[in-house]
Amino acid sequence: PKWAQDMETYLLERPDNDSYKALVAELVDLESSYGFESSTKSLSTKGRPDAVHHWIARKRKEQLPGNGSIWKASDMQGGILDWWNSLMPDWRQLGRGSNELRNYGWVQEVKGSWGDLRHPGVNGLYSLIACMKWWLLLVFQEQEDSEEVPKEWQLMRTDIGWV
Repeated sequence: PKWAQDMETYLLERPDNDSYKALVAELVDLESSYGFESSTKSLSTKGRPDAVHHWIARKRKEQLPGNGSIWKASDMQGGILDWWNSLMPDWRQLGRGSNELRNYGWVQEVKGSWGDLRHPGVNGLYSLIACMKWWLLLVFQEQEDSEEVPKEWQLMRTDIGWV
């Protein structure tokens, strides 16, 4: 469907990073496993980075909401970390402000249902992967186009890919 093609095109336009591209491929595979259905439900907005609202309000077109002038990589990192943790089911959520959360210490073991994480379509994990894109773009911008990926980004990417 068009929304899935638009999603993949948007996500793959930038950045040119193999780990990121693999994450996008995993999202496309997940959406394919759902039959590319488009749920009317969306992921919880609790703790969601403000950039997502900004992006959605502009029809998901901006490669970097506000052209990156209003967001910092560290803010995006913290926003994604908090949002991802809030999206986790109770059995996987880490304590707010805990060392485990600061160290991206989610256990990779399924102990129950994924619950509210299963929202296929344009209002699901697409927004989270867009945040991962923006975080990486902001890092590259702040490092004056260095292509070095922070270990925190890779830890988050690994956990999202596992889930």
